[in-house]
Amino acid sequence: MGKPVPPSRRYPDDPRLAEAIGGHAEDHKTIRHPMVGDITVDCDVLVDTDTDLKIVVYTALPGSEDESKLRLAGVVGAGAGV
Repeated sequence: MGKPVPPSRRYPDDPRLAEAIGGHAEDHKTIRHPMVGDITVDCDVLVDTDTDLKIVVYTALPGSEDESKLRLAGVVGAGAGV
């Protein structure tokens, strides 16, 4: 199983999608979580240029150790006293 394809790449010629999203940026990041450790993720940022609203989505390769760590981080949160 591979990484999900963002809609902006799946439908690059759809003017409605381009208008709705406004902008899309991609990056790879390593997050250091105090309880889970390092998590390597893909980061997608969708921007609504009319309102400066940004939606940031972190994903990890399905079935990977990073996916398990990302799910665990969502459960344990940032940790008390951090």
